[in-house]
Amino acid sequence: MQRLGLALILTLSLLLAACAPAPADEIPPAGFDSLPVGNPARGAELFAERIGGQPTCTSCHSLDGSRNVGPTVQGYGQVAGQRVSGQSAEEYTYESIISPWAHIVPSYGNAMPARYSQVLTPQDTADLIAFMLSN
Repeated sequence: MQRLGLALILTLSLLLAACAPAPADEIPPAGFDSLPVGNPARGAELFAERIGGQPTCTSCHSLDGSRNVGPTVQGYGQVAGQRVSGQSAEEYTYESIISPWAHIVPSYGNAMPARYSQVLTPQDTADLIAFMLSN
């Protein structure tokens, strides 16, 4: 009986520890307005890198306008601000990265990984947005 009580206490302790909030530097920002200034050159590097075990952005999004699993980034800066009424290009891009199911471009499915809010730092996110909007 004593072992059962000890096992129960240990299990509850582990569950409570798992529910603890993430450290402040791991919590995704509340929105685009809370991001630092983005660096498009660093964003270009991130676009071609595997981040947190996720596929590279270039594995799904072309830079040259060719069709791929996801929409091309060519000309993205000109269309991003027109995709959702009342949403700036920056806000649209932020939401598309952090909550990829929020906006699905017609004729594309929802194939984008949903973990970027967990693996990108606020600076990474800002850099990616700056790069995408520069195209």
